[in-house]
Amino acid sequence: KKCDFDKAIEDANTAIKLKPNLAEAYQIRGAIYTAKNEFGKAIEEFNTAIKYNPNLAEAYSGRGFAYAKKGDFHNAFKDLNKAIELNRYFTKGYSIRGAAYAENDDFHNAFKDLNRAIELSSNSEVYSMRAGVYLEKGNFDLAIEDYNTAIQLQRDFTIAYFGLGAAYAEKGDFDLAIEAFNTTIQLQSDYADAYFGLGAAYVQQGNFDLAIEAFNTAIQLQRDFTIAYFGLGAAYAEKGDFDLAIEAFNTTIQLQPDYADAYFGLGAAYAEKGDFDLAIEAFNTTIQLQPDYADVYCNRGVVYAAKGDFDNAIKDYTEAINLNPKYAEAYCNRGEASLHLQEWEEARSNLTTAKKLDYDIIASFHNDYIGVEDFEQKTGIRLPEDIVAMLQPATRDSA
Repeated sequence: KKCDFDKAIEDANTAIKLKPNLAEAYQIRGAIYTAKNEFGKAIEEFNTAIKYNPNLAEAYSGRGFAYAKKGDFHNAFKDLNKAIELNRYFTKGYSIRGAAYAENDDFHNAFKDLNRAIELSSNSEVYSMRAGVYLEKGNFDLAIEDYNTAIQLQRDFTIAYFGLGAAYAEKGDFDLAIEAFNTTIQLQSDYADAYFGLGAAYVQQGNFDLAIEAFNTAIQLQRDFTIAYFGLGAAYAEKGDFDLAIEAFNTTIQLQPDYADAYFGLGAAYAEKGDFDLAIEAFNTTIQLQPDYADVYCNRGVVYAAKGDFDNAIKDYTEAINLNPKYAEAYCNRGEASLHLQEWEEARSNLTTAKKLDYDIIASFHNDYIGVEDFEQKTGIRLPEDIVAMLQPATRDSA
C-alpha cells in the first residue's frame, strides 16, 4: 500500500541520516522502489548499498531482480549469481534468480532454483513464486497446490489468494476463483487487480451486473486501469448495453491506442447497434494493428453481408479461412453469402465443409431467416432443391 511504502522510505531515510554509510538502509529503500515498480530508482539505491558493503548479498539479489524486470537479463544473472556466490545458502537469492529465469522464459532453471529455495527454507513466499511459474506454464493444478501451501504457511498472504483465484479462473473453476478473489479483497480492500479478476470471473459465469460492479471498483481504485475498462466494455456488450460498451471501449483506446481487442470490441458493439460503417472502421483499425486476427475478418465479413456487400463479405471470410483453415463459422458464412450471389457450387462446398467441422449450418441460416421460404421471399432467389435440403431440419420420414 502507498502509505506502507511511504512509511518504510521515511524509516530508511531516518536511518541514513543517522548513519549515511549504512548499506542495509539503501538496500531496503531499493526493495521499496522495486515493490513500487520504480526499477531505475531501485537500481540506484542498490548501487549505493553495494558501494558501502560489497559483500551484501541482499543488495545484489535486489539489483538483479530489478534488472530482470527491466529486461536486462545479462546484468540480472550477473548480480544474482554474485549474491549466491556470497551466500550459498541464501534462500532469497535462489528464489529471485528463479523468478528472473521465469521472466526470461527459462522455466527449467526457474524450477531448479525455486526447488532449491524451498529445500533451504520452506516459506510461503517461495511457494507462491513457484506457483506463479506453474501458472505461467499452464500447470494449474500444481499452481493451486503451491498457492494453498503458501496460504497454510501464512493465512493472511494476500498475493497467494490472488494467485489462487487466477489459477482457478484459468482452470475454469469460477466459483472457487470468486471465493479466492473475495478473500483477497477482504485482506486488502484496495487491491484493484483482485476486483478485475473478480469481474472477469463473473463475466465467465454470465453474471454481468456483478462483473460491471467489480470492474467499476477496479477503475475507481486505479483510474488508468486499461484492461478493467476493456472488461467493463465486454460486460456491457454481453448485457446488451452497447452505448455503455462503446464508451468503455473508447476509454480503453484512449489509454492504449494500440489495443487491438478494444477496437474489435468497439466494432462488434457498433455492429450490434446497426452502425455498420463505424463497425467497419473499427475492424479496419483492428486489422492494421493485428493483421493475423481471423475473427476480425469474419466479423467484418458479417457486417459487409448485412450491408448487402456480399463480394467483400466473401473476401473477408476467405481471409479468415486462410488464417484459420478450421474456421467452421467462416465457411458457413461464406456459403450463405454465396447463396445471395447464386454461386451454387461455392455455397454447397462451403456449407458442406462447415457441417463436416461440426458447425450447425441450419441454426446459423435460421438466425437470419425464418426458413428457406423467408429467404426466397426476401431475396427473390430460388434455391436449388439439394441446398434447400441442407438448410432444413430433417423430417421424421426423411430421417
